Amino acid sequence: MINRRSFLIKSLITSGATGTMLTAPIVMAAAKGKQKNILMIPVDDLKPLMGCYGNKDIITPNIDRLAGMGTIFLNNACQQAVCGPTRASLMTSRYPDSTGVWDLHTPMRSVNPDILTLPQYLIQQGYETTGIGKTYHNPGCTDGKYDIPSWSIRYNSAKVNMAKTEYGRCRGGYLNPETKKAFAAGRKSLKGEKFRSGGAQKVAMTKVGGPMTAPATECLDIDVPDSAYYDGAMTDSACTLLEKLSKGNKPFFLSVGYLKPHLPFVAPKKYWDMYKREDIKIHPFQEMAKDSPAFAYNRNYGELRSYSDIPRIAEGQLTEAQQKELIHGYRACVTYVDTQIGKLLDKVEKLGLSENTVICLWGDHGWHLGDHRQWCKHSNYEQAVRAPLMIAAPGIKGGQRCESPTGHIDVFPTLCSLVGVSIPDCVEGKDISPLMKDPKASVRKAILSQYPRSVNGASAMGYTLRSKRYRYVKWIRLDYRKGERTGLLVATELYDYAKDPLETVNLANSPEHASIVKEFENEFKERGVAQHTGVMFYEDTSEVVNGMQGVRLNGQGKYCSCKKVPASHEAFGTAHEITVFKKPERSRSDAAYKRNPGIELKAGRSYKLTFFCRSSGGAKFNAILQRNGKPFNRIGFAEVDAADSWKKIEIIGKPKNDYAIGGAVLSCHLGDKVQTVQFADVRIEELK
Repeated sequence: MINRRSFLIKSLITSGATGTMLTAPIVMAAAKGKQKNILMIPVDDLKPLMGCYGNKDIITPNIDRLAGMGTIFLNNACQQAVCGPTRASLMTSRYPDSTGVWDLHTPMRSVNPDILTLPQYLIQQGYETTGIGKTYHNPGCTDGKYDIPSWSIRYNSAKVNMAKTEYGRCRGGYLNPETKKAFAAGRKSLKGEKFRSGGAQKVAMTKVGGPMTAPATECLDIDVPDSAYYDGAMTDSACTLLEKLSKGNKPFFLSVGYLKPHLPFVAPKKYWDMYKREDIKIHPFQEMAKDSPAFAYNRNYGELRSYSDIPRIAEGQLTEAQQKELIHGYRACVTYVDTQIGKLLDKVEKLGLSENTVICLWGDHGWHLGDHRQWCKHSNYEQAVRAPLMIAAPGIKGGQRCESPTGHIDVFPTLCSLVGVSIPDCVEGKDISPLMKDPKASVRKAILSQYPRSVNGASAMGYTLRSKRYRYVKWIRLDYRKGERTGLLVATELYDYAKDPLETVNLANSPEHASIVKEFENEFKERGVAQHTGVMFYEDTSEVVNGMQGVRLNGQGKYCSCKKVPASHEAFGTAHEITVFKKPERSRSDAAYKRNPGIELKAGRSYKLTFFCRSSGGAKFNAILQRNGKPFNRIGFAEVDAADSWKKIEIIGKPKNDYAIGGAVLSCHLGDKVQTVQFADVRIEELK
């Protein structure tokens, strides 16, 4: 086994005299009169879990070495914590609401044909631009060819030849013969079928190939060379490409994008052996923050669950052993990639490019490793949004650490500034190169990020601002794909990282923090972002009471509103008061009180649904238990004539089909006129 000490010493020796980490600041010499090159190093799913970020449990001497050569931005944020949107945002210096890319399936030029990318702009400035590995999310968010306008030399034109091993060559990201066999069987069975995502494809393949089809980790019983897996072989090709570019007569922009530590966690055995699993600790706080909205979390970890050895079980039910294996795999992959980055830095130095090349390393977003019982990314919480960024530039002192709020959106203008080309007007980020000279300075109060969610079936966007100390999140119900940028306020969150780094308590409604919330609201207002037109009534529909989930409304904010009110009745003490303030133009069902049964309904069995209602002005409406979605197959029905006193309504129904939890709905259509109706004690039970 290679221990930590021997690995560090070996890495520093092979990396040369510049590998002094952060103990002695380095000033990269600047060549005069020659246009600077740019080497960009994107790393997929790399969170700020490195020695230079203060983490003592991980081995990253080469990334630490780069940090010692430049400035590390400690409070840096991606603009949306998922691959496609964050990369489109970084490469264009446009927020996701401007790129129109909020998912993994929207090519950025399909919604923004004339959008300008960093390498595309550099071509106009006389640069040679090319890349290898992963820079954009391809093909989902590009033209399928890594965005042709961005590259003067075709992207990924350099061949990557993975080494042949005792177990053959890598296939589908794996070397294990058993996995390759199961993977091949699963893929063959799906020949010709199309899938919306790689995850969906893996799930389908697993049904044929079994649990070894596409496991979340791979640690072989033999060691293999680094080039047996893609990132090692890609580094060899990148070094050759770097040498060719250095001989050209143009300044160059080269992007070398690493796939790891993205799942699956596969790396040569020696990197696994650098860590002892028994020493690994799982995250200490795996609950939701107190008073936080349940929908804000990514607790079904869908990306992770697409891997064949991760059980399709209830949210967050990974065992401690499973969690430790995943953390072990993540660390092994980070150290594997760190070693490749060291080879790349060595090549820069060997070619004499250090004095004339700006080097920028970033991870596309953070990654949850069990905090709040979350895995992967896909949230607005610190471990997903906070992302590594470090830049080393000739003539600027190294070893700098900046805690001011920055974002990936700043990379484009900053690199332009550092190589001496003008910054185009279209960018939305800021030039943060002044922070490399004065790390205590600041270019903004807080950095903006966002993440979409579905809230009770409606589209919502969570906008978050991160200052030096706090994170404020504001959830707005709006149809962002249709261009809506205002809507009803769903929920807010506030976290104080000075006192609560694990995000255990949401302080947004704390009177003591009202002034902090106001400051953030003013910041949103100045930016013209996250402005709400009213307040949405929200209940967590995952909570089941008396067999029923929480309230949902058709037409909330447009035709009707809801609030909880006290009720004087022996059976209950509170009620939901629904006010229709505008008659819908199209249909009375466009203003409706809705509740989903939180139990499965079985075909041929009888169910009784009851509720109480009243209306001081009188109200007549239909209450229908039906399929939740078209076709609206009716299960039961009642005509309701509500008066001033409470009336109990009963619906008996026998479904013809099975309905999963949430598959059926009680819908009370209230849009006949402007009126107010109160509902209480809604419950459902099977009749024996």
